[in-house]
Amino acid sequence: MTSDLEGPTTILSLPPELLDRIFFFLVILSDPPTFSRGHYRPTSLSWLRFLHVCRRFKYVGIKCRGAWAHACTQFPSLPCVVNDRAGDALRRVVARRGYPNVPGVGGGQNLTGVDNFLDKVVLQGNLDRTHTILAHPPYAVCRFALQLFRDALQTGTGPKELQCLDLKYDRHGEIPLMKILRLAGESGESVMVCPVLREVRLDGIWIPVKSGNLAKMKVCMTPHLPRPSAKQLCAVLAHHADQLQRLHLQDAFALDEVIDDSDPVNLTRLRILDLRATVRDAHQLFRLIAPSPNIEIVHLSIYESCNADKARGKLPTLDSLRMVCHKFKVIYDADNLTLTLHAWRKAPAPSSQTLADLEERDMHTLGSEFTLVYKFLDGKSMSFGWRTVLAFFVKAVRCGSEPAELSLTLPEKFVAYEPGKTRWNELQSLLGPIFSPAS
Repeated sequence: MTSDLEGPTTILSLPPELLDRIFFFLVILSDPPTFSRGHYRPTSLSWLRFLHVCRRFKYVGIKCRGAWAHACTQFPSLPCVVNDRAGDALRRVVARRGYPNVPGVGGGQNLTGVDNFLDKVVLQGNLDRTHTILAHPPYAVCRFALQLFRDALQTGTGPKELQCLDLKYDRHGEIPLMKILRLAGESGESVMVCPVLREVRLDGIWIPVKSGNLAKMKVCMTPHLPRPSAKQLCAVLAHHADQLQRLHLQDAFALDEVIDDSDPVNLTRLRILDLRATVRDAHQLFRLIAPSPNIEIVHLSIYESCNADKARGKLPTLDSLRMVCHKFKVIYDADNLTLTLHAWRKAPAPSSQTLADLEERDMHTLGSEFTLVYKFLDGKSMSFGWRTVLAFFVKAVRCGSEPAELSLTLPEKFVAYEPGKTRWNELQSLLGPIFSPAS
């Protein structure tokens, strides 16, 4: 449903039976000065009444010539182990530079600096349960976290009800994260700024909380991917067994069928649609879920930054992939010295199979398909060559008495060499331990 609002009473005039049937409500304000007239300021009664009505909807968007705000609601029928904010309204105030009018600032003010806007958000006391801020540049995120911390020290008050803080910015770095840790007293401060803060999502990266403080974990800066990491999933599976029957992580998992809130979720029907991880975290995850043959991994992305020495130690752990995946593709980007692994499981395993059956099937029947895509850098020096990288993968994909199927996308400079030349002999010597000469 789309509505062009002329006043604050338009949405409020809709009948309740109609509001209850709306899943998505989009409000398009064609006249940007609407906010300057005070109709939808966060401090005004009209705005508060508007948010109250928005709690009926699954998703509400407000758009006004690029300056926009969101109000979201998660219903109790969609519990979330990580967020655990069922029934609470998720209010989002989004600020970007260069936009003439920003909902939440009021008065038709021009957003000339993100810092001033973040200060107003803190002073107006809009931090309730969950708050999302899209800040540019990154230092604005740091300043926002420090402002919360300083206000709490000076006044003895703070966003006591803040449970989730979603901070996003365009550039990457770990300094803002260290600043944000002060919100939960990670720096040894006696004041707990946000005592019920359970998580901070930084640029799409979930940061879980242990014992009331933010857990210190290395942030893998993958831009704008609202997916839990394998490390977080392992923590959920290992330490929250009593909550697994109510597991629902949006954009990361899906069930084979829609299950009512009163019907417990059977994890054997769980499909992991999209998950990111490091090689080490993925290895731990696979060891944890391998005894559950019906857990289907549809797509797994592994991002790993490493040099030759680190790769030599990490890649053998990929052997555990074959316990849950039918094939995976490893991409080595020599430009950034990064490894990207994509894994697929084509179909869920029968429920009657045991772990021993899976191992027998993997070792002697299906085998595995491994695709190595190597990026050759023309005219650039490299710390180690493609032959070293290939040797790592060849060692990793060996699987018992039956050879794995290894398909290679070779750089053009290598393909140009004819059989019998130096590089061809090197490749044949690398593949010799796995494939027969006829291969």
